[in-house]
Amino acid sequence: MQTRILIVDDEPAVARAMRRALVVLGYDATVGRLPHRREHAVDWALRVTDAADVVVCDWDLGAGIPQGPDLLEAVAAAWPRVARVLHTGRGGDEDQVTAVMTLGLAHAYLGKPAGLEDIGEAIKAAMRAANSTAERG
Repeated sequence: MQTRILIVDDEPAVARAMRRALVVLGYDATVGRLPHRREHAVDWALRVTDAADVVVCDWDLGAGIPQGPDLLEAVAAAWPRVARVLHTGRGGDEDQVTAVMTLGLAHAYLGKPAGLEDIGEAIKAAMRAANSTAERG
């Protein structure tokens, strides 16, 4: 069975490019459509993550929507075995990225832009970390 990956990004072009890259790498990738209302975003994320093995989530998801770390926190609490990748262009905010990783909200970090090899490595790293966490817990 193919690894199922959910992509959460408010920029359709970025999400489509990520999906194409993941399909080339042999994954079953789906782009999630974010709800327009903040109060529905976390419920939506939990519902759609149920069918995913990995979530690749952008940090900045647009005004009025919980940000990527918020969604990843909800996913981590509800589905701890789901591997989580934070995909962001916030390379200059190293302290914030480090905090998200240290808190365990994401298993891997993937900067923007990312090449095919980097995407594949981030997915593999997240899956290894999630499996390691599941074995310990």
